[in-house]
Amino acid sequence: MVCLFISCVSNEFANYRDAMRRDLSRPNLETKIQEDFIAFGGATLEKLDDYIQHCEAVIHICGDMTGAMANEISIKYINDKYKDFGTKVPGAQAVLNGSDQISYTQWEAWLAIYHNKRLFVATPVDIATRDSRYIKDPAQIAQQLAHLKQLREKGYYDEIKFSDEDELIKKLYQSKLGDILNSIASNKPVYLPYQSIGTAFKGRDNFIKELFATFTATTNSVSGIAIHALGGMGKTRLAVEYALQHKKNYYTALFFVSAASPQILITNIANLSAPGILNLREYLAPDEGEKYAAVIRWLNQYSGWLLILDNVDTPEAAEKVEAVFAQLQQGHVLITTRIDTWSQEIKKKRLDVLHKEDAIAFLLETTEDGREKTGDDDKMAGVIAEELGCLALALEQSRAYIVTQEFSFKKYYKKWETNKADVLAWLDKQQMKYPASVATTWQTSFNQLSPAAVTLLNNLSWLSTDRIPKTLLDVEVPDATKIDAISAWGELKQYSLAASSDDRKTFTVHKLVQDITRHKIDKNTRVQTLTETVKWLDKAFTGDPDEVSDWPVLEPLVPHVLTLIDYTKKYEIDHSTSFLQNRVGLLFLNKAQYNEAEPLMRRALEIDEQNLGPSHPDVAIHLNNLGQLLQETNRLPKAEPLMRRALQIDEQNFGSDHTRVAIRLNNLAQLLKDTNRKPEAEPLMRRALQIDEQNFGSDHPNVARHLSNLGQFLKNTNRLQEAEPLMRRALEIEEQSFGSNHSYVAIDLNNLAMLLQETKRSQEAEPLMKRALEIDEKNFGPNHPRVARALNNLATLLQETKRLLEADPLMKRALIIFLISLGAEHPNTQTVGNNYVLLLKEMDKSEDEISIIFENIVRECDGFGK
Repeated sequence: MVCLFISCVSNEFANYRDAMRRDLSRPNLETKIQEDFIAFGGATLEKLDDYIQHCEAVIHICGDMTGAMANEISIKYINDKYKDFGTKVPGAQAVLNGSDQISYTQWEAWLAIYHNKRLFVATPVDIATRDSRYIKDPAQIAQQLAHLKQLREKGYYDEIKFSDEDELIKKLYQSKLGDILNSIASNKPVYLPYQSIGTAFKGRDNFIKELFATFTATTNSVSGIAIHALGGMGKTRLAVEYALQHKKNYYTALFFVSAASPQILITNIANLSAPGILNLREYLAPDEGEKYAAVIRWLNQYSGWLLILDNVDTPEAAEKVEAVFAQLQQGHVLITTRIDTWSQEIKKKRLDVLHKEDAIAFLLETTEDGREKTGDDDKMAGVIAEELGCLALALEQSRAYIVTQEFSFKKYYKKWETNKADVLAWLDKQQMKYPASVATTWQTSFNQLSPAAVTLLNNLSWLSTDRIPKTLLDVEVPDATKIDAISAWGELKQYSLAASSDDRKTFTVHKLVQDITRHKIDKNTRVQTLTETVKWLDKAFTGDPDEVSDWPVLEPLVPHVLTLIDYTKKYEIDHSTSFLQNRVGLLFLNKAQYNEAEPLMRRALEIDEQNLGPSHPDVAIHLNNLGQLLQETNRLPKAEPLMRRALQIDEQNFGSDHTRVAIRLNNLAQLLKDTNRKPEAEPLMRRALQIDEQNFGSDHPNVARHLSNLGQFLKNTNRLQEAEPLMRRALEIEEQSFGSNHSYVAIDLNNLAMLLQETKRSQEAEPLMKRALEIDEKNFGPNHPRVARALNNLATLLQETKRLLEADPLMKRALIIFLISLGAEHPNTQTVGNNYVLLLKEMDKSEDEISIIFENIVRECDGFGK
């Protein structure tokens, strides 16, 4: 601590002194004035002397007024203590023997001379302003002039002349006092646990900028920010790097305090009073509370400091931090915590994992001199980064492991795959400079969870690392205790074991939290927990995959269902997942994701055949769905026996007039139509229509679908007059049942439009086709086969009406969609390809030009694997 004394007569220069004191206020610098040492009836000079002999310099503002004269007790103190005072200080002997008298302010300058302290003498020019209590007394002016003369004789000149406060302060900075202040700046209090890791610190530049902007934008004297995140996210390192980056140009003092518990927080704040940190006199006090209070006083006296409160991971510690924060009046407080619940006075900023490219760069740079090099290092660094979920601590642990063992990335990854639990638990404190491994760093949070939160976390550990929809929490978790999933999730979020998305509709659980949670589940109950999670997702996966309106509910669950299925295969219990595999498979089928749908559908069929027998109604459902997929992908001969078998099972189980039988009849009829067996198809369609009219009535949506299919069939067999009323009736029913923008309505519109086109009513047909296209694009997105069919139909109509330039981009887009989704050999693709060739020829394109156009289309589709 550097100490300065400001000497002046208050009645004349109080405003100057106070302005100077405010301007000089900074950490590691103490300024005192005479009023701080007034001892009524005692030896004021004794206290002044004690301070001045230990301070760095005295700033002596000498004007017209002398101030109060020193009393006899003070003179006696100097006589008794310093026998050589009269010889070392000019003019002092007459004062000491009582024949003369000087003021306390003049004594302050004499004490500085006696103790060989730097003495800065400042005098006002004639026009300088004075305090309102200033009195112009010729006798005092004469005494002050004599005092200045004595100072000059000893070599202390009044080199600083001033007319106002700003000029005084400016000239003081320009004097040798500036050297002292610069020395203070270069020796500012810095108490941090680490040095910067330099370029190895990756991916946090924007976050650090946001921290600084938030701190500096506040209008409050004291500002607090809580960086909250999962343990191991790199909060502590980030806080230290933030401090170091702003050490030189902003902060005047930097402090780091571990705050893992209320007592640790108080003890560590009190310890800031120690030599080498703040060097406060109270450090020698036996009472910790006195040292703590001294540090708080120091923080409230000075501005421009940063206090990092680290590891605030329990509610008790957070409560104490809030109490400490409330005592502070200025400065910046940066809190690192796993807890996300803080008062409004403390702003929250959530820290996320590193971006993958930053994680890769970290691994490559920090292991450069320690790993075994291989040709695929870049690729393997990416694999490892992804496996570790780009978690800062996990990356640091892997770095230390690789360097310590001198592993290649490939060798480390192999070790990770075979002994993940051991690798996660490995710790080399000397290498990592971190107190805990990944496996143990979350133990504090785990230990604080209620049984309900543990149950929920166990269930969530079997899901994907993708965002989890919060709607899942509305579904009852299959557990004997009937847990409140929303409250349990609130606990996980409180300790950053789950992180909510910005829109608050989804949340995530880090993959390593999931890994460690699964590892912590007792082996005897692991399968039970996994089975419960399957039941949970069974309940959650509600809705109809055939209904586009239900997709927003189902789609977010898909990655979690697929991950769950993989775990059930690993533990050989995927026989419990036939419902989920079938439902997700059906969703993929409707989204034209055929490659993803087929294995799920086949496994669902296999499971239920084994568990329920070959003639169970659920088996018929799987047979029907798989048959439809085979039909969509042009494997008609393989689809037909499945559909016939599904029909046979349902007739056996429900009778020939059941609505389930109507579904099977309709689907088989569509396949027979596609294989050009129209005479076989028509009676099946009519029988399906009759069954549903009898069961549901004439205005039911199921009836509408049969009417639509039969109408389309009649159109294709050139019975246009019979077809049109059926199509119009189907459209009317479905609009009434589902509204004007449903996907079924688009089918009806398209079918009716094609009939109108065929009967030379193109003007009526065109708006229907455009409306069908608009509905399908809205429901299925721009790249679905349903959209391609609508594009092709509209393009054909435009071609027929000689609007070739309008038709060209539509038909080209239809061809690209079919190529990507169905492949070049599918009949739909070939039909549109042939249509496009005819269109291009009609546009007078040469064979060479057409070849180039098709080559470009194929090249455009290559990126999609077709």
